[in-house]
Amino acid sequence: MTIWEAIILGIIQGLTEFLPVSSSGHLVFFQNVFQISEGALSFDIVVHFATLLAVVMVLFQEIKKLFKKPFSKLTLNIIISAIPAAVIAFVFEGFLKSSFGGSYLGWGFMISAVFLLVGDMINPKHNQKLLSNNELDSISTKQALIMGVFQGIAVFPGISRSGSTISAGLIIGQNRQTAAKFSFLMSIPIILGAVIFDIIDIGAVSSDIGLGALTAGFLSALICGFLSVKIMLKIVSRHGFWGFSVYLVLMSLLSFFLI
Repeated sequence: MTIWEAIILGIIQGLTEFLPVSSSGHLVFFQNVFQISEGALSFDIVVHFATLLAVVMVLFQEIKKLFKKPFSKLTLNIIISAIPAAVIAFVFEGFLKSSFGGSYLGWGFMISAVFLLVGDMINPKHNQKLLSNNELDSISTKQALIMGVFQGIAVFPGISRSGSTISAGLIIGQNRQTAAKFSFLMSIPIILGAVIFDIIDIGAVSSDIGLGALTAGFLSALICGFLSVKIMLKIVSRHGFWGFSVYLVLMSLLSFFLI
């Protein structure tokens, strides 16, 4: 992997981690297009860590409150929301690893497009009130679990984690900004878990692709991830998701033809 390829993949990871278009799907797609296999998992670990840092930076105040009140209802809901993804990843571990070859990528993108359209049709009001300080605390355990199930489905490449969870939040009647902010908060243990799982899987972050490429990928993913969270929080309160749905259909068709 060259430094320029690393920068491009880092930008892709950073932007697509929080936009509802599937970061894992895009990494698989472009790694196949660039024919990158050596060190790909190590690179994925580095850029996922960068996006984890990005969401922590944007939601630092909310995360600080969680540490101040570690036994709050919101903290419990975030933990509960992570359970379905952990169970699904464990049960389907073999299939999950094989799916990162890209064989099912087109179907994943198509499923994401459908999730977004359904969320928009059921909850069409774009300009809702701004998120209040205590609105995240109003999320019930049942709602957190439902969003967690959709997050679990999104462990497969091509299925957008943010798109699935935000759409689930809209379907169960949440405010758009509430659904988006909780979606980003519940992503933290999942991204951290994915990084730890991958490190255990390969033993350590290898240097097959070079320190320069890893650093370039990390920085581009961090910067774009930070911007992506900011952009998504604005988009979700003002616009629908039909544009992302059209894009995902096009990515689905490209995946069927190119991979």
